[in-house]
Amino acid sequence: MKNLICILLVIFISIAQFAGGQSVSTLAGSTQGFMNGASANAQFNYPTALCIDSNGNVFVADIHNHVIRKISSQGVVTTFAGSTQGFADGIGSAAQFNKPNGICIDKDGNLYVSDLDNFKIRKITSTGIVSTVAGSSQGNTDGIGIAAQFDSPTGICVDTNGNLYVADLGNNIIRKITQSQTVSTLAGSTQGFLDGNGIGARFYWPSAVCVDLVGNLFVTDRGNNKIRKITPSGLVTTIAGSTQGYSDGIGTIAKFDFPTGICIDVAGDLYVCDQLNNRIRKVTQTGTVSTLVGSSYGYLDGAFTSALLGWPIGVAIDDTGNVYVADGGNYKIRKINQCVVSVATTVSNTTISAIQNGAIYQWLECADNITIIPNATGQSYTGSIGGSYAVIVSNGTCVDTSECRPIYPLGIEQLEESNAVLVFPNPNNGFFTLKIQADAQVDVLDIYSRIVLKMTLKKGEQKLDFSSLSNGLYLMNVQDVNNQYVIRLLKGN
Repeated sequence: MKNLICILLVIFISIAQFAGGQSVSTLAGSTQGFMNGASANAQFNYPTALCIDSNGNVFVADIHNHVIRKISSQGVVTTFAGSTQGFADGIGSAAQFNKPNGICIDKDGNLYVSDLDNFKIRKITSTGIVSTVAGSSQGNTDGIGIAAQFDSPTGICVDTNGNLYVADLGNNIIRKITQSQTVSTLAGSTQGFLDGNGIGARFYWPSAVCVDLVGNLFVTDRGNNKIRKITPSGLVTTIAGSTQGYSDGIGTIAKFDFPTGICIDVAGDLYVCDQLNNRIRKVTQTGTVSTLVGSSYGYLDGAFTSALLGWPIGVAIDDTGNVYVADGGNYKIRKINQCVVSVATTVSNTTISAIQNGAIYQWLECADNITIIPNATGQSYTGSIGGSYAVIVSNGTCVDTSECRPIYPLGIEQLEESNAVLVFPNPNNGFFTLKIQADAQVDVLDIYSRIVLKMTLKKGEQKLDFSSLSNGLYLMNVQDVNNQYVIRLLKGN
């Protein structure tokens, strides 16, 4: 019997490694910090963006460690470039960055980084040589190379001709950098919202950019909670989003809450990090917005319907359709496998059944440890009241596992409880009360994902003074032993 279980495990693990299953997993990362090594032990400090090379290596902008990390296709995390906070060109660890925020890769394997607080665009060759492409001091000036100025550049992408596009968040504009390092303003002017041509259009905190094969640019307009499109001629339109909120739908019926990262697949569909909705959204070429993964703030691997993200910031997609997410609040890199098998179950009395028709089934018992149930290989399984069960289904190419589903006595419903974090008043003038139900570590971040305050607080009500901070929107990351929350805080006069 043990041999049978081992054989089944090998079969399903082999299929899973080949096809992955339609599910969310953790590619790398553990707790907040800085550590290289095996993916499960590695540490990041608010990863904000990522890209993938032709060999399956993932490169990560690790903003608060001020470095660029590499996750090999074998799952080993190393530091590719950067060391301490600062500014220096050089090779590998001799180079310095100051909050690297965005990253992309060209067809030759060169990386480009938006170096947020150095107000520069940096280049890293495949051998780790770091140089400065454009930018000098903070400002807004078009020009060649270091004669140009940026103000908090965030997202960056590269087209098939080697032109770079930068979301210049502090200036509320989109910049273009040619291969000759000439910087120009493609679209945008002052802060606001307006469709139109070139500098006649307006953005509000444009955060990330991606480009399709014919040169159309797509922008997450974070402050406006919209997805914008810029044609090669500079015409700006709105393809999705309206007011702040959450809803799927077509075009302006859909709602986002702080959209940040964006990428595009070979079919022309967009994937968006809907940061404060803790979701990855998909936008088709016709403008239809749906939710791919996520719901409430949290951390949970598993099926699309149950997986949880914590403040996703950056997103990228590989040639096979796997989506990678910089899950900032969880300090992890997540992988979303879009394999076409998707399995759900129904319960009738004590019989639980897989809805998905498959070539192979294997039922599991969910207790303290998930175990294979010997000989339970049919589409249905009769369990016991009080038991909890899941099923693995394979169609011969892809594999997926259902959620664990309990069997309750008739009339008994499952109840769930959750803790709460309260902030009042909110908005406020910098003086407010934070109520937490356990001792917690609190990080306060600005709109650029920079930590501006760190504190350790005791359980109960805390009177806090943020009057020294500039007016604006902040995110409070509250983490106790068992839970993690992100609270939006608006400071005014």
